[in-house]
Amino acid sequence: MKYPKVPQICVTVDYNAFKIISFNRQINPRNLSRIVTQAQKDFKLHLFPIIVNENMEIIDGQHRFTACKTHGWPVYYIKMPGKSATVEEVYSLNIVGKKHTLSDKIQMLYLAGDAEISKAFVLADRFPKVAASDIVMLCVSHQSSGKTLDSVNRGEYKVTRFREAGELLLALEASTLPERFTNRTIFAVATLCVHNNIKPSQLMSQIEKYKHLVKPYKTKDDVRRNYADVYNYRRHSNSHISGSKKGAK
Repeated sequence: MKYPKVPQICVTVDYNAFKIISFNRQINPRNLSRIVTQAQKDFKLHLFPIIVNENMEIIDGQHRFTACKTHGWPVYYIKMPGKSATVEEVYSLNIVGKKHTLSDKIQMLYLAGDAEISKAFVLADRFPKVAASDIVMLCVSHQSSGKTLDSVNRGEYKVTRFREAGELLLALEASTLPERFTNRTIFAVATLCVHNNIKPSQLMSQIEKYKHLVKPYKTKDDVRRNYADVYNYRRHSNSHISGSKKGAK
């Protein structure tokens, strides 16, 4: 394998030379404060240069850059080939340090005008209490599985369940369950509905009726099984649903 040459580290105090990418995540005050506090104690930002492209767009390190600009510190940077930043490029460089999450990437794709993500964000605007990443995955699949996460992460996805996602979120919104908008509840309900071929409103109406039987479980599997038990309560066995991952036989 042929490895690239070690890049040159440059330094400047010309803050106006740098450009913040419009679709990058917003500055996190806590992260910025942590960087500033550490630099004031022991300045080592020269060991962690920011990365820019040929147009001086910051691909990685906007928090470090902001800290330097705010406090008048020199900016250490590495210039990489390329004149236009992409979401994939920004995300791939940042995920190495576990700084960017899937939610960050989804937000960046939306700000960059991704057509599929924009479809899902119509629901995200309608249901602000639900995590945008959950809504995107719900529009892609009824399961928040590793496979679904990977497909969204790689950009190999299509928003094909927009109507189904909307119906499910409306049914949850009508419920009074305190944890109705958590990831585990959303995908437990989605899986039950798909595997048992029932409407979200039908499922949630029955669960709401006997909500005193709902337990505060912490995993999707446990929530799914509990909701199936609650739905089946006082119903004839012929109309029972299955709480298994495979659904009704």
